[in-house]
Amino acid sequence: MRVELIAPHDHANGFGTMRDDLVRELQTLGVHIGRNISVPHVSLVMGVPNSLKAAATPNTVLFTMFESEKIPPTYVEWCQKAKIVVVPTRWCKRVFDAEAKINSVVVPLGVDTSIFTYRERAANAVFTVLNYNAFTYRKGFWSLLGAWERSLGGRKDAQLILKYAGDNNVTSMAEYDNIHVLKGKYTRGQLASLLYLADAFVFPSMGEGFGLPPIEAAATGLRPIIPDASGMSEFANEIGNIVATTTPVVAKYESFARSQVDLGHYLPVDKEDLARVLTEEYARWKDNPVTMSNLHVSKVVQEKYDIRRTAKQLLTVLQDAAN
Repeated sequence: MRVELIAPHDHANGFGTMRDDLVRELQTLGVHIGRNISVPHVSLVMGVPNSLKAAATPNTVLFTMFESEKIPPTYVEWCQKAKIVVVPTRWCKRVFDAEAKINSVVVPLGVDTSIFTYRERAANAVFTVLNYNAFTYRKGFWSLLGAWERSLGGRKDAQLILKYAGDNNVTSMAEYDNIHVLKGKYTRGQLASLLYLADAFVFPSMGEGFGLPPIEAAATGLRPIIPDASGMSEFANEIGNIVATTTPVVAKYESFARSQVDLGHYLPVDKEDLARVLTEEYARWKDNPVTMSNLHVSKVVQEKYDIRRTAKQLLTVLQDAAN
């Protein structure tokens, strides 16, 4: 099968690296896939729907997602033009089907479990909590900071590591003795090594189409602290240490700020409940610091959210689109 791939060029974020892994696995399955494919059977668009306009064939598969409960009007228009729309979660399916009046197909995203593998953790002298995508509004940074102040902010035997992919200046954490910032782009191997050093992983995002970071954490044996909301509801009850949500807030995106379109709401986590969960995890670590790894959640990822499984499911969709 020949598949034209239309996708963003960014390889530094979670979706970009997942896409690269997915292409590799499709190639392993015998698919000839790339940007400049002669006479493709199918065009696969991964990302924003209006990229469909570049497709060389009417047999289009749009693999997309959104993070709030409504999608922009431009998404509706292009989703209706695609032959098949693929989304990564049942939550996304409900949103896209209701908004665009379509019948989308769910193909869960996956991670490379040969990189993010299970490991028993050594006993840390300091309870270490890790967070990705720090300083980002939608990712729930301010809720996390408030919860940390309420729970472990004053403890010398606890630390919060904030991983931020950018290199530019961010909000100073100098006033917090037990909060540390790691800036810059990490390879997946470096991210896995960072996860092995952590006793807990917290990801209090207000909205996700899927949520790859909690899956990466779970693959290594960390039960992620997450809300059972948005796209993360796909797996929260199977792998998550669930934190409650609170009153919805209006969803905001810089790219749509001028158009003033209604994009629904985000669901923030409850700071008090997040503080409770952090305190409970700290107490569990204090009782026995060598029990922080969880084999069950790692097995769930291996069975349901491995990139090879994603590739096989997507290949079936591509074959359907070619017919």
